Amino acid sequence: MSASTITISHAASGTSATIAPQFGFNCYRWQAPIDGMPRDLLWYDPDFLIGKAKPTRSGIPLLFPFAGRIRGSQLSFEGKTYDIGDTLDDLGNPIHGFVLNRTWRVVEQTSDKLVGEFQPSIDAPEVLNKWPADYRLRVAYQVGSSSLSCQIEVHNPDDKLLPFGFGSHPYFRLPLGSQGDLADCQLTVPAHFVWQLDDQLLPTHQMQRTELAQALEQGVTLGKTSLDNLLTGLQFEDRICHTHVDDPKNGQRLSVRFGSEFAHCVVFIPPHREALCIEPYTTAPDAFRLQTMGLNAHLRFLPPGGTWHGEIDMRLEALPR
Repeated sequence: MSASTITISHAASGTSATIAPQFGFNCYRWQAPIDGMPRDLLWYDPDFLIGKAKPTRSGIPLLFPFAGRIRGSQLSFEGKTYDIGDTLDDLGNPIHGFVLNRTWRVVEQTSDKLVGEFQPSIDAPEVLNKWPADYRLRVAYQVGSSSLSCQIEVHNPDDKLLPFGFGSHPYFRLPLGSQGDLADCQLTVPAHFVWQLDDQLLPTHQMQRTELAQALEQGVTLGKTSLDNLLTGLQFEDRICHTHVDDPKNGQRLSVRFGSEFAHCVVFIPPHREALCIEPYTTAPDAFRLQTMGLNAHLRFLPPGGTWHGEIDMRLEALPR
């Protein structure tokens, strides 16, 4: 089975993005000009569009109603237990929610903008009883001259309280040009702490000011570095967190900016080392358990009829001199 795709573009610059609504509204391709030539800025598995690749490992998977892992296959909330087993990691823990591998509806389309929507009661009744409330997730992708923006809206159409977390998991293809490779690039994320993980990659009660956190604040050359880390204590300027990866050999910077509604950021280098993930999360993984431990995991709650908004801005820029 091959997925149908939709491409949007910025007429003046030629910047474009291609989205697969059938596979979680995944924006799996973003091209922007570098030295007059289109450059792929997202990595995706060659088998992604035929449904034979992991939905978590290509393009920009959208993670909802939880991002990251939750320990075990059952969730207890307000006296009820829910079987949340759906997409599982290698250890059998639920990971990254229910929307990244299902078909979304396209509700708006222009030449440079595409809007998709997912609501379990309409689009996937089989997952409706896996979560404490129904929800409507709406995501809009729009391309600019060298940018890709993602606007997110979460609405609670139910008569029950909606707990949720949202995350974006982009695989940025490196290097940002024809020279060098990922090892030459430098990553900057202004975060005070690394949240320590256990042997199942779930957060513990410890957040530490590690050498990695200090290095990422100033910018760390990736070299042979391995990354799969949950960062917290993010720093915001005018309510915006500025993260970026610099490619000095190609003279390019890829910036990822997001608002203070995102309290955490995961950084990850996949084993093939052809991409880097900078993942804004509103909520820490396994947030329900962490909250019972007295830790603020920033679990969010929407009352019936409530709406939440977020935005992530990604753009390619010439490296500042």
